[in-house]
Amino acid sequence: MGPPLETVAKPVIRNNVVYDNHGPGIANGSNSAALVTDNETFDNQFPGASDEDRDAPGISVREYGRPVIENNLCYRNGAGIGGINLDSNDQALIIRKNLLCYNRRAGIRLKGIGRAKTDIKTVIEKNKVYGNLKAGVRLLKIDRVNIMHNTIFDNMKAGINLSNVDEAIIRDNEIYGNVTAGMRLLNVPSVVVKGNRIYGNLTTGIDLIRWQDQ
Repeated sequence: MGPPLETVAKPVIRNNVVYDNHGPGIANGSNSAALVTDNETFDNQFPGASDEDRDAPGISVREYGRPVIENNLCYRNGAGIGGINLDSNDQALIIRKNLLCYNRRAGIRLKGIGRAKTDIKTVIEKNKVYGNLKAGVRLLKIDRVNIMHNTIFDNMKAGINLSNVDEAIIRDNEIYGNVTAGMRLLNVPSVVVKGNRIYGNLTTGIDLIRWQDQ
């Protein structure tokens, strides 16, 4: 959880049950390149937190941290997996094969630091994301993201919600039954949307605002 170090920490965090903490269940700080796998996190929260940025996630990432987060079960947290103030790193943040459900915020919520010349890359693949009280996947101020082979359904806002994402590839996902749009893209100047099944969402299948197709 400290400042960036010359030596990157690469622990394996596996087969833990992490619940009812007054903060994130598992927190990855700036110097973390952990493998976080096969854990169950639930009921983690900051007492009285009302702001989305301050509600504790089941698994959190900050700044330069780039763990691999795979095959975890996260429910009844703030976000299932949440990242704030993400900053430049040569490595992508990998989120795959997780089950993220019934969280108070998004299933996955990542927010970049928002300054110019960042290099924030994310791969989100083969996750099952449902029943969250906001979006299924919510990304803000991210440079590049690949969202592939996920099942995203029955969330209380959009299945996928991207804002101020420079480049996005959204392929081969199944997105259905979300209470607003299946997919909402706001200010995403370069995007590929291909091979998805998007159906049964309450408003729009794909809601595009200020975009260009590649």
